[in-house]
Amino acid sequence: MAAAENVLFVVIDQLRADCVFGALAGHVALPNLRALMADAVTFRRHFSVVNPCGPSRASILTGQYAMNHRSVRNGTPLPDDLPNLATEVRKAGWLPLLFGYTDTTRDPRGLPPGDPMLKSYEQVMPGFVEAVEMRLEESWPWRAHLAAKGYDVPPYPDIFRPDGPRPDSPARYRAEDSDTAFLTDCALNHIRVRPEGWFVHLTYIRPHPPFVAPAPYNRMYDPATLPLPVRLPTPAEERARHPFIAASHARNRIESTVEGFPDLAPTDANTQLLRAIYLGLATEVDHHLGRILDHLKDRRLYERTLIVVTADHGEMLGDHHVWGKSTFYDAAWHTALVIRDPQASRRGITVGLPTE
Repeated sequence: MAAAENVLFVVIDQLRADCVFGALAGHVALPNLRALMADAVTFRRHFSVVNPCGPSRASILTGQYAMNHRSVRNGTPLPDDLPNLATEVRKAGWLPLLFGYTDTTRDPRGLPPGDPMLKSYEQVMPGFVEAVEMRLEESWPWRAHLAAKGYDVPPYPDIFRPDGPRPDSPARYRAEDSDTAFLTDCALNHIRVRPEGWFVHLTYIRPHPPFVAPAPYNRMYDPATLPLPVRLPTPAEERARHPFIAASHARNRIESTVEGFPDLAPTDANTQLLRAIYLGLATEVDHHLGRILDHLKDRRLYERTLIVVTADHGEMLGDHHVWGKSTFYDAAWHTALVIRDPQASRRGITVGLPTE
């Protein structure tokens, strides 16, 4: 790692491992991630240690289990004095730039009672410099970008309501103006002008719900060609397996994954439709990851940049009749981890031992 002048650390929110290697891998195009894997080390049995997003990112960025950092839910504060990746890389001379979010709830002990940070779980982990604010429920720079382009920009969550009568209707914004495209543009604009020695933590919200994709990603994949979820025939049979599952079914319902369809029924047709949108969003992220990798190669920065790509957790996608990630099944915990160290002599290596 001593040879790496730059660091690119990418976290793709809610990307299941089996999209990269497994049951869904043959049904989704991820050419840029796969090309990186052929030139890197891939950890096939990598697991998040906690979810949802906030606790998972607290563990990723502090290297601690939730029982130690104690931020066990979205909205649970993380101690400001806890060492984390950002505070540690500063000691090595890097300024850690954040493009996206850490979903950190700030420590109230250092804030006045009326501080607005106390009302948000989407704050920034201490030590990071928020190069562009891109939080799911806020994202003011992206909203300003859309407004400047003439879009009608409704408040969250209506901004993510499909622009049509079906869940797979396109988003109200074009692909070149999506949240994924905008965040990538911002990161590239910074990398173009910053001198070498940068540290970029880039966090993509997609393919996290709400499942809405701009054309052509909204209908890129034919739902009829996708495998059905892994599940017992009925939800009742699943609930009989463990007492926790009933609560999981009640909380993580199909209609919670898409805006504007509160009566969406958990039919096979609707399930496959949403799985197809999810895969389209994954392909969109891959496209923009490829833009960054191509830029590094064009600028001859690729061989001087440590690249890490992973996810904070998975997504059930209807497996076991559940959506989201608040379950104990592997689909919610198994993620991909890809590391390219420019100093390493071997490429295309796969590690089958468990990592966290």
